[in-house]
Amino acid sequence: MRRNFGADSRCPRKLRWYKTIFVFTGKDASVDKMRMEQSMKGKILVTGATGVVGREVVKALAKRGQKVLAATRYPEKYASPKLASVEYVHFDFTNDQGSQHLFREVDRLFLATPPLGDEECELAIRLIDQARQQEVKQIVRLSAMGVEENEASHHRAAEKYLEESGVAFTVLRPNFFMQNFLTYYRDCIRKQNMIILPAGKGKTSFVDARDIGEAAVQALTNSGHLNKTYTLTGSQAIDHFEVAEMLSKTLGREIVYIPVADEKMRDFLIDLAWVGEEIDAFIKMYQCVQIGWSAGISPDLEAMLNRPPINFAQFARDCADAWR
Repeated sequence: MRRNFGADSRCPRKLRWYKTIFVFTGKDASVDKMRMEQSMKGKILVTGATGVVGREVVKALAKRGQKVLAATRYPEKYASPKLASVEYVHFDFTNDQGSQHLFREVDRLFLATPPLGDEECELAIRLIDQARQQEVKQIVRLSAMGVEENEASHHRAAEKYLEESGVAFTVLRPNFFMQNFLTYYRDCIRKQNMIILPAGKGKTSFVDARDIGEAAVQALTNSGHLNKTYTLTGSQAIDHFEVAEMLSKTLGREIVYIPVADEKMRDFLIDLAWVGEEIDAFIKMYQCVQIGWSAGISPDLEAMLNRPPINFAQFARDCADAWR
């Protein structure tokens, strides 16, 4: 299974993601808005509800008192009295046909799918079809930054299918998640005081998953976001030397970034039991970082949230205990 880092694993041809994209589907936008405003009191289904972004969507919706069906393979594990408006329900991406009944209970869908390459596109299409058949009014799709410049991307294929589905939609295209430093890179930082990546000196406009969750809630509860696509980035682009410097300052000990060559990184990932396809995707992704294709800064997130995005220094302070 491929790992989801929050940006497309294939390089876009060029940088052109600085403006909100309005997609006209031939439908009357005012009709979509009227229908959405009438249906915004119903339940929202969140797939990937326990993932890095999904759990932030669930928390943000619950904070606003929205009724949520949080889809996960292990609902009994995550149910919490602190989230009174959230019902955790069984959902298995490997057997999504067995969960069609969930779509009958909701009027909106936050659609996040596991990183399965081409299979991810096929899965997204099946879920879009199921939602449409049950007359779900809106789908908010979690995609990735840069996919509009890469028609071969499975993310872009899923976007295009959604745009043409006849269902009102919002597409969110985030850059690399700050939370990657809490998951994939956490142990190396905590135990060895190192960040080892083939990112060179390339900069990235990292985005906090908490902000992505807030943006999703805006899209799900505000009809002004219908049939639009947003690129979600932080407000600053930093390299991994700067990341290490911020972590060092926060933790009170030296964290060192060690840029490595692609082949050395490949050997390192093999030792960690990664497999060929996901290693290739990882290397290609960081080749994009090396040449600056992850450094673009979009105003979309700040406009959606009506505040500046969380910066990396704040993220490091908030999550410092994870690396101690």
